[in-house]
Amino acid sequence: WAGLKFNEMQNERMDDSCFFKIKVYLNGIKPEDVSVSLYAESVDGQASEKIRMDVTLPIDEQGKYQYAVKIFPRRPLSDYTARIIPGCENISVPLENNLIYWQR
Repeated sequence: WAGLKFNEMQNERMDDSCFFKIKVYLNGIKPEDVSVSLYAESVDGQASEKIRMDVTLPIDEQGKYQYAVKIFPRRPLSDYTARIIPGCENISVPLENNLIYWQR
């Protein structure tokens, strides 16, 4: 888990939507064993946002992958940061599992 790495996130604005993509080094962890998502904290009465990103392609055989998602943001793009958490469906992060790797 300590060997996970993000490259800089890129985004492209299109009318009312935005396409985010980021390259991730999973350090030998399989993509199906993690969840990569965009996260934005709750601000000014807005609920926090957790938006799952999809693997769009493997970059190489050393564990680098590209993740992407298209969103319709209701807040500044700078509010969003990428994170990696375990891919378990029925756990509460960080209450039941505190493994979170943040982009920043």
